[in-house]
Amino acid sequence: MANESRGERGDFVPGGAKGVRRDKVDEKASAVTSAHTRTMTTEGTTSFSPVDYVKPQDGGRDDADGRARIVDRATMRRLGRSASGVSSLRDTVRAKGGREKAPAAPANMRAVVIVIVVVALLVTVGAFFLFRNALSSMNDAAVTQSSAVYATDAYVVLAVTDDDGGLADAYVAYVDSIGDRTELMELSPTTADKTQAAQGDAGVPDGARTLAAVWSDGGAEALGETIADLGGVDVKLTLTVTSAQMAQILDLAANPGSSTDLTALATEIAQANEGEQGATASAVHGMLVTIRDIGPDGYLMHDEPADDVNVGSEPMKVLRDQEWRTELRGMRNTGEDVSE
Repeated sequence: MANESRGERGDFVPGGAKGVRRDKVDEKASAVTSAHTRTMTTEGTTSFSPVDYVKPQDGGRDDADGRARIVDRATMRRLGRSASGVSSLRDTVRAKGGREKAPAAPANMRAVVIVIVVVALLVTVGAFFLFRNALSSMNDAAVTQSSAVYATDAYVVLAVTDDDGGLADAYVAYVDSIGDRTELMELSPTTADKTQAAQGDAGVPDGARTLAAVWSDGGAEALGETIADLGGVDVKLTLTVTSAQMAQILDLAANPGSSTDLTALATEIAQANEGEQGATASAVHGMLVTIRDIGPDGYLMHDEPADDVNVGSEPMKVLRDQEWRTELRGMRNTGEDVSE
């Protein structure tokens, strides 16, 4: 009974290679098995389990119940390393063949890609520096047009010209955006460019000239520097305005219902003072807006602390040094003792 069962499972040929089973199979199965079997020498002959072959008609199912036959570990150890690696070797060879068939990227294409990447990096870096410089320029512009340069919270000289271009009047202004004050002091064009302290009495200081003469010789810059030296203060900006423009500024300060067009007035003054430090339409407009917002409640006009003196037939005003300096500095520091 045992022999018959063994015969049905397959006979072993005496003297044959150990481990080689001679199964009785039909011709079709035998041909398929032969096609997928590698025969070597009797020493080290290997056999492949039918599980390595996937039949198209049944989707790779070898058992009657449709389950694939699995090679156990003992069989794999018996078959050896060469047999267990054939399937992976076959896949590797197939994959290698596929890679060999794939076209390689031409060298010139790689060079083009490298050039494109480099150009993109350069453009990105350049854009970064341009953007940073633009921000820096905007920041610098904002700093230069701070409250001081915007003609607010700083001493500003307004030179009023007549029809002939001479100096008709001069104003020292301090527009305080923090303390809500607009303070002005009118200086006559006949005011001397030296104070009483320079002479020691109420007479005309030696070599004194009028502000009109200073204006005629050096223009707005010379006038601003002279007034700054007389008062011992820092004049940030000197603007040239016409009599009509000055009248609009005074109306803006004293009249809460002023109809002055701030934008138009600022543009006109800025165009007439083009090239002066800080004399932009934005700077002038900022000063005018502040004056309007402060209104008449914070507006104050100071009298010129000077003595009238005749120089021959020509009148001249000589500033009383101590009083002038105290009043001028008080326009900026209202809460402090500015007397010397």
